[in-house]
Amino acid sequence: MKFRRAPFQTTARRYAMASPVLRVTSVTPPLFLAHGDQYAVVPFSQAQSMVEAGEIHGVDVTLLHVRNAGHDLRDRRAQPSVL
Repeated sequence: MKFRRAPFQTTARRYAMASPVLRVTSVTPPLFLAHGDQYAVVPFSQAQSMVEAGEIHGVDVTLLHVRNAGHDLRDRRAQPSVL
């Protein structure tokens, strides 16, 4: 599915098909998410959106918010907390 370099307007359906948030349903198994709030590629708000999608569909979602961490959650400054 090649769509990353095409304008969003021409590939909106493909973006939606690739979105984990839009694929959560009532039969999705429980989810565990770990996300650093300093991760520049995927904003922390995306993890929060997954939690919200789980709540809407009755799916148990645990989010481990790792403060001061980017993609590498092992940063010495990291401060994990379960939300």
